Parts: sequence; structure tokens; C-alpha cells
Amino acid sequence: MSDADARQDLLDALAEGIEELAKALATFGEAYELLDENSQDRLEEQLFGPVQKAYGRAQRTYTTFAERKNLPTRTFSEVSPGPTYGPLDFLSTAAKDTAPLGAGTLFPGRKLDYSGGRSYVKTASKDNRDCADAATGSLAAALARNGCTRVMRVTYTRGGSAVTVGVAVTVGVAVGVGVGVAAHADVLVVATASGR
Repeated sequence: MSDADARQDLLDALAEGIEELAKALATFGEAYELLDENSQDRLEEQLFGPVQKAYGRAQRTYTTFAERKNLPTRTFSEVSPGPTYGPLDFLSTAAKDTAPLGAGTLFPGRKLDYSGGRSYVKTASKDNRDCADAATGSLAAALARNGCTRVMRVTYTRGGSAVTVGVAVTVGVAVGVGVGVAAHADVLVVATASGR
């Protein structure tokens, strides 16, 4: 391989990297729209800003190297974001939502901290593949009616109160039953609270 060929290969590899950075920026833009304000700020500070700088530097490096070595240059256009989806569009089918699913990924950590100094400690976690063991009454009926295949739940406590939050994986459109139930497509989210 000649020096000219090696330089062109290096330039081509850099161009591929620049295109991947552009795709990442477009993806960050899509994700940004789905986040709350605090998460948007963190995304911009920790990911978008640094990747945007790397994208600009990589383009300048590409152009400078190509011009110094008398190689053909190209311009890079921004990759426009794809269609905008709501969070439930990603969660509605296993084909779209490929993230690992489990109580540990849905409810990470040992506690939840809220503004004002309120903290809730995770005291129990359960992952049921037999949905009949996970609920009773009208909730059990709704899970059965919608083809429940799995329920993941955790209980958080603070003082004399306990809150149990669960996510059920279903095969049909879930219908909300009772207090604290939100449902869409193949996901049923349930929250119950009780005092001790």
C-alpha cells in the first residue's frame, strides 16, 4: 500500500467517524425532546456538548489533513433527526424496546431521593413470571384479561408509609383499573400506597 493510499484510507475512516458523530447528535436531539428539563440539561452538558465539539474538531481535522496532503475534500451535512416518537412508542413492543427488562433496570439503586430532602428506601423487589401471584382482585383480573406475562415490582418505605410500584408486561392493550394505574399498549404501570 502506498503512502497516498494509506492517507486516503485514514481520511475515509475519519469521514466514517464524522458521520457516526452526526448520527449521535441527531439521536441526542430526538432523546432531548422526550426528557424532563433536568435530564435535558444533563444530556446537553454531558453528551450533546462534548459530542458536538468532537464533531466540529473532526471535520476541521479532516479538511486540514486533506488539504495538506492534496487529497480530495468533502463537506459533511448535518444528519436530520428521524421521526419524533413519544416514550410509549418505544415501550409498546419488544421489537422497539430492546433494553434489558427487570426490576433492577426499572427500579435501580437502593433509594429514591426527592427534592426537599425526602428519601424513600427500597425494601423489597420481586419479579413474577406468574402474574396470578403478583396481584389480587380487579388488578389480577385486568392482568389476566390482557395476557400478562410478567410483573416486576418494588416497595419503597419512608417513615410509616410504604409505596409499591409495579410494571406488568402484557400481550394486549391494558385497561386501567383502580387508583394509580396508567396503561398503554403492552405496558401496565401500577402504583399503590399504604400507611403502616
